[in-house]
Amino acid sequence: MSKLLFSLILMGIALSSDPVSAAPNRGVQPLSGLPIELDCRARLPSGHPALRAHQGRDLSHLRNGQEPHLDAQTWLDGYLCDKVWSLLEKAGAHRIASELQLPGRAILQVQLADLHLDSSRVVDQRIDNSLFPVSVPHWSIEVIWQVQLLMQYGLSTRSQKLDLVMRSAVDQQDYQPLNLGWLFERSTQRALGRLPQVLADEGRLSELLFSLRSDPPTSPLEWKLQHALEDSFALLLSIDDETRHAALAMFLSSAQLELQQARDLARWYIINDPAFAIQRDALSWYLQQEAASDSAQGLRPQATQLLRWLLLRASSHKVRTEVLLGLKNRSGPEIREILLYGATDADPRVAEVALSQLDNFKAATAAELKDLEPSTTPSLPPWTHALDGRYLLDKKRNQELLLSLAKLAKGQAAKLWLKRWINEQQVAPEQQQATLTQWQSLSRSDDPELREAVLRRLLRERHQLGIDELITERAEMETEASIRALALGQLSDGPRQLKVLLSAASSPNNSLRQTAAIALARQLHSSAELRLQELRKNDPEPAVRRAARKALRLRKKELRKRP
Repeated sequence: MSKLLFSLILMGIALSSDPVSAAPNRGVQPLSGLPIELDCRARLPSGHPALRAHQGRDLSHLRNGQEPHLDAQTWLDGYLCDKVWSLLEKAGAHRIASELQLPGRAILQVQLADLHLDSSRVVDQRIDNSLFPVSVPHWSIEVIWQVQLLMQYGLSTRSQKLDLVMRSAVDQQDYQPLNLGWLFERSTQRALGRLPQVLADEGRLSELLFSLRSDPPTSPLEWKLQHALEDSFALLLSIDDETRHAALAMFLSSAQLELQQARDLARWYIINDPAFAIQRDALSWYLQQEAASDSAQGLRPQATQLLRWLLLRASSHKVRTEVLLGLKNRSGPEIREILLYGATDADPRVAEVALSQLDNFKAATAAELKDLEPSTTPSLPPWTHALDGRYLLDKKRNQELLLSLAKLAKGQAAKLWLKRWINEQQVAPEQQQATLTQWQSLSRSDDPELREAVLRRLLRERHQLGIDELITERAEMETEASIRALALGQLSDGPRQLKVLLSAASSPNNSLRQTAAIALARQLHSSAELRLQELRKNDPEPAVRRAARKALRLRKKELRKRP
């Protein structure tokens, strides 16, 4: 708090008669109210130094006769795992009641991978003007924990969210007797102390709020989706983060939804989705729908309420930071008030962002900081209940629905997804024909960028059956000159290819005639030579005439090689 107070004074905060102090932290604990099943294993091998008798407060002193029926390994396993649970409990987590039926279950697997206890260290000591290595009593401990977070739906469906290695080393001072309890306490705190915040930031624990649906979800009636898009609504409830992310981006950037419906959809994901990348992009899109930063019009009350609520209630510091970064270059009293909430954040990473932006506003008073009121919970329309839950799609069906949505939704996000799919999709042998059909469909798209992306992928995959025919089709049907020239330059020898090239050689476009002339060198039919002779003699464009002369020379060399 003193660091925050000092920062505020440096900003030139106007002092009232009362001492200035930061408003109390209104944020929630990282794991507040979350049920977690801890699967902890900290069993050391027999004969480990930590299990032996030592001078000082060793394991027997720490144990103090507790649970004498347990061997030392079992007792220490329970002791260390209790330390782990204590860290989680202080962060707000609670155990899952055995009789409670939950839609999802967070299973935190924590395993002590290694524990090294050392009783001495080597120092250089001067004896008779010479330095000698000398071992001095010095107790130290180094621990390594492996942490995995799993989400379980139903009886068997699990998805791994985190896989971490967390370690620490703690030392006592030289010549101090062993204090094993202190070493265990400090090393566990140092290694796993940040685990609750990591779980809040990266673990996507709000997955626990969603039950797994058995029936395909249906879109809200208010959306009035066209029938072909109805099945794609299930993508918004996918258990896979990347699928939900892509589907949300496509729906938000399309004209399928009214603006207010799209805003409400984005708000639902900002508030409820466990994946930070989805929250961040939904928030960015949501703020882009507000008045421009240089406009006299400020944020809408609904947007102001949402941002204040996120700063006070979002458990992830990254979400709270994104709220503040989204307000950069904006002004107005409502922006100043939101930044004041950020300046009182208990996490310095969030508070520093708010403080840096408050430089551009009127200094705050002690009364303002004291009287900051909690924000009310944002309300969402009833139709957003259709987004509750998760739905499991098999990989093939998932891809089919994404492709269908991208084609029908249009919009910038859909186009970006399609271009990435065209460029990166791996084609398994059993999927070859279906993929070629999709490429052929996209090659006839109204968007020239998609047609070009398909053509370039076809050229990379031309060794596959049927590719040459598709390339020839683009060379014949393409209306964009640069894309057609790309296809013409790659045509192989054949009757249909010859026909297409002869037609292109008569085009009014100079670059098409030049490309066709070069490609005609690969055509062995006599009509190709006749057309090249005509271009060499009569074409008005010098570049085309040069290309025709070069093609004739290349063609002659090629014919000489043939028997």
